[in-house]
Amino acid sequence: MRWWQGPTRPQVSRTLGAGLCGVLCVIINSQHAQVQSGTRRLVLKEESAWTVPGEFNLAGLSSGPCGEVLAWATRPNTVLRMTPALEPERSWVLPSHVLPLAAWSQGETLEVITRVPPMLHQFGSEGSPVQSVHLEVDGRLIAAARGTQGWYLLSGSVSAGAGHLRLDGHPGQAFVKTSGTITPDDSGVWLTDLHYPFEARRFRDDWSRDLTLLPPKELLDSMRSALGQVDFSVWASLPVAILTHGYMQTIADHGNDRRLLVVYDNAGAVVSSAVLNVPLGLMLGTRNHRLYGARRTDIVEIVGYSYEWEPDQCQPTCPPSPASSGSHTN
Repeated sequence: MRWWQGPTRPQVSRTLGAGLCGVLCVIINSQHAQVQSGTRRLVLKEESAWTVPGEFNLAGLSSGPCGEVLAWATRPNTVLRMTPALEPERSWVLPSHVLPLAAWSQGETLEVITRVPPMLHQFGSEGSPVQSVHLEVDGRLIAAARGTQGWYLLSGSVSAGAGHLRLDGHPGQAFVKTSGTITPDDSGVWLTDLHYPFEARRFRDDWSRDLTLLPPKELLDSMRSALGQVDFSVWASLPVAILTHGYMQTIADHGNDRRLLVVYDNAGAVVSSAVLNVPLGLMLGTRNHRLYGARRTDIVEIVGYSYEWEPDQCQPTCPPSPASSGSHTN
């Protein structure tokens, strides 16, 4: 296995301030945000950004057990592990036949899931292959994510829209739609539907469904009407990001830079929402109070935010939200 000779230090973007204002001030100052009485508001602070080099075709992000961030790419087939501050600390250039669908790392061990064929590849301390195990899936492998108990796998028929969600090597499964992404948390695994109405459901280890996140229909309808769109065919939900006391969901308009951010509390109730014109997708929450995502301007960056919950009041130094940052919805 070769080592990827990409940048070894984080490259901080000159647009950090603009990105921070575009997200932080909109969420804090949105006078029309849905904020429930007695709840707290989520405040984001951009901490770091890593510029993705042109040859690194970013395909996904995941987190390690200690807050590390893993990014993987195709062309070349590469996995990069970074510290929580987005400082690259190790990289792997994978064999040409190992096209990563998902990746996970702990210590010197790297695990990579491939879709075709559906396999789990393990690499050791020197980056050499340890073993490759065929995965038993029903139909096509669509998504994979590593939880504390192992790999969650979503598979099925894309054309029929019917599939199975299961934990590899464990009995039982849930019958679900195939148009989704999966995100493990300490209580089970989330399945987020890509399409309207963008529902996210959490399944426990016995595959019972115990919590649902759903953007309010009136919020979605008012946004669609204001944009003059007849439906949500150009919109898709990113994976739910797990927070310490809640959840964040980003719904992106593929036609432009418009994003809908919805923040939920632990019970699944909507705390706040805002429509942004910022090319940012927050999709990964880690155990150390960090949120990560991708931002696209004239370059592509992986960005990291710290966050905290504060009382529902604007900070004294926070200026009114500029119209250019986006519109706000109820």
